[in-house]
Amino acid sequence: MKSIKFDRNEVAGAFGDLGTFIPFVLGLIVVNGLSATSVMTMYGLAYIFTGIIYGVPIPVQPMKAVAAISISQGASPEQISGTGLVLGLFFVVIAMTGLVKTIERLVPKYVVRGIQLALGVKMILVASNYIFQGSIGGWVTSAVAISIVLLFYDSRRIPSSLLLLSVVGILNIFRLENLVFLFEGLRFSLPKMLDPDVSSIFQGFLTLGLPQIPLTIGNSIIATALLSRDLFPRGKVSVKRLSLSLGFMNSIFPFFGGIPICHGCGGLASHYRFGARTRTSILFIGVLLISLGLFFGEASTNFFNLIPMNIVGVFLLFAGIELSMVVRKANITDKSGLLVMFAVTGMSIIFKYGMTVGIIIGPLLLYALKSRNNEKHIKTLLSGLHQSGLRMSVKILKPTYFEEAFDKFVEAVDVKIEDSEEVSSLDAVGRVLSEDVVSIVKIPPEDMSVMDGYAVRSEDTQEATNKKPIQLKIVGRLYPSSSKEDVKVSKGEASYVTTGAPIPLGADAVEKIEFVRVKGRQIQLRRPVKKWSFVAIKGEDISEGVILKRGQTLRPQDVGLILGIGKTKVRVLRKPRIVILSVGDELTDLDREDTSKKMSNYSLIVSRLLEDLGADPKIIGVAPDESKVVAERLARGLDEADVLITIAGISVGEKDIVPDAVKRLEPRGLIIHGVKMKPGSVTGLGTIRGKPLVALPGHIASTLAGFYTFVAPIVAYIQGLGVKPPLPIVRAKILQKVERHSVMMFLLIRVKDEDGLLAEPVMGGSSLLRRIIEANGFLILPAQNEIEEGEEVNVTLFSRHELNRIYDRHSS
Repeated sequence: MKSIKFDRNEVAGAFGDLGTFIPFVLGLIVVNGLSATSVMTMYGLAYIFTGIIYGVPIPVQPMKAVAAISISQGASPEQISGTGLVLGLFFVVIAMTGLVKTIERLVPKYVVRGIQLALGVKMILVASNYIFQGSIGGWVTSAVAISIVLLFYDSRRIPSSLLLLSVVGILNIFRLENLVFLFEGLRFSLPKMLDPDVSSIFQGFLTLGLPQIPLTIGNSIIATALLSRDLFPRGKVSVKRLSLSLGFMNSIFPFFGGIPICHGCGGLASHYRFGARTRTSILFIGVLLISLGLFFGEASTNFFNLIPMNIVGVFLLFAGIELSMVVRKANITDKSGLLVMFAVTGMSIIFKYGMTVGIIIGPLLLYALKSRNNEKHIKTLLSGLHQSGLRMSVKILKPTYFEEAFDKFVEAVDVKIEDSEEVSSLDAVGRVLSEDVVSIVKIPPEDMSVMDGYAVRSEDTQEATNKKPIQLKIVGRLYPSSSKEDVKVSKGEASYVTTGAPIPLGADAVEKIEFVRVKGRQIQLRRPVKKWSFVAIKGEDISEGVILKRGQTLRPQDVGLILGIGKTKVRVLRKPRIVILSVGDELTDLDREDTSKKMSNYSLIVSRLLEDLGADPKIIGVAPDESKVVAERLARGLDEADVLITIAGISVGEKDIVPDAVKRLEPRGLIIHGVKMKPGSVTGLGTIRGKPLVALPGHIASTLAGFYTFVAPIVAYIQGLGVKPPLPIVRAKILQKVERHSVMMFLLIRVKDEDGLLAEPVMGGSSLLRRIIEANGFLILPAQNEIEEGEEVNVTLFSRHELNRIYDRHSS
């Protein structure tokens, strides 16, 4: 058997598995924000590696469970990467120890099929959400796309998914702005490293990885090995080698942004069906994907982002249907097996970790049913399930572009602080005036000297020169406590005055003391003095009338002015009242010592940041992961709050119950759930009785992203200060290039002073508090924008205190 055979059949066979590749990869790039450069380059390397070691067209496929759950639950790139790394090590270990077949025996096929069916249903639900979003025009587009796929669904010559992708691409290119957008991405780019933290790895593996294990062992390893022996009897494909190869690839490629990958029995059949017989087809598609990734990766990202979400939904719909077709393989006479399959499906859909639980409970349930031979009860239960239907609840993230999300949020807010309070002028710095400050006095109240010197009549000094000085008689002395009537200056006379002293009657100018020579009771002047020199004329500083307008934020100098006109009290808007509620069974209140739980310290961070913005925050404790309790706490806080903030419980997992809690108080629920930004993509926005609610994510970088992009602006807005929060901004030179992304990026920045201000991006996982400690500001990069190394950027500092840290050498 030749291992290299380049002909038309091999080329056609190379594209045989695109029906699996396109929907899942498209979803992971568009929905989860993975880099097209990284995904395609690593995918291509995996194909080449596989082709070299096997010599036959062994496929490379996305791990379907990982991909489907990631897309339906909005998993982060770090969680996806971490899952791949752990799975890679796992499959290397079971290959070396021979545990592959043991695990296959322990997890019955009905459990595996139940998980596959659940994945299919989840994908279909997510797809339906995308297909039916938007206008009727979007629905029509979806219907046309579905028709194209159905028409070519069984075509051996043209993969339907590739045809649909081509049609969408051609239609997009006809629009000039889209063509320009695509050409902007035509450049060489390298895969981006990912650095998943421990939390991302653990949560990713628990949610995404465990359900994948039985699927991979059953389909990717054992079934693929069996089919390979039938198709290529002389091949060297074995269970151990397949486990090792996919384990090796997943131990390395996810570090470089690659998706978790596996082999697949269906993929092998597809490659073979389209004509692949040697490694040529696999090497060909591998080289093609690497080339696309390195040279057209950014353009591909731009292309994928131009695809309407209705079309993305169509791709995901047929991927879900294909996964669900596993039900056809079930033996309908095996009632026990059917019950277990549907039970695992139900658990997997309803509960966040249902697939993991199903892997454990499913075999035990099947064993119990088989051993008791309880077929009668099984029939009854199956009938009940059929009549009532499985109640399935899947939370779907609906990400909205940042600008649209912000505008919708502000438009829905019906709160403006108008009630005021009277405070001491001494305590008014940072407060917002609720009324104009009116002066009924003039400052200075009379003509006043602004220098120590001598008050004179300017006309008496016009002949004075250095050679011919004039002499004036000293007739008195005036101080700030004196009255102008105490001294009268006539022709040829002068009066001593200090700074702040009134100008005596008859005088109209002051000569500074350093230019005056005193001789006894007379002074000598050696230069003329202009009229009103060094004199503050009555009312020159402050005239009668409005001196500060309503809505101004008071500064120290403003308060000094208010005190200067004799006002010891001033009316200001009351501070915005912000209620903060943390959510999570694992959290405890700040004032409780419970070592078994984590302290809700993020609420304290948010609270202090709000104080810096002039707000009056109130932490109302921690609520468990129960929507009813969260709703009750929010309802109690509503009476005293202008703005409501929740922290955590806002993603799409089983225990992310904040959206449900909001629905209990506001039937329409959140206005926005999911924003196209990183981090902070699961941020929720809504109103309850017109009062704004911001549901912040639980990872600290995501918490801050939501805080500064939505909370800080809305706090300013309800005070009538616009939507730009009062935060200091500095201009700095960035130290490294920032690549463009398909979503808005909230970049943590460390500004430092080294012969000028430098901006250094602070990288790491979204859950690392260390990143926040190192950073002192942030930079918002709009979608599809990039920053070149050395470019000057505007960095918004977290607060005014960060200026001290920038110039403090001890914090460097």
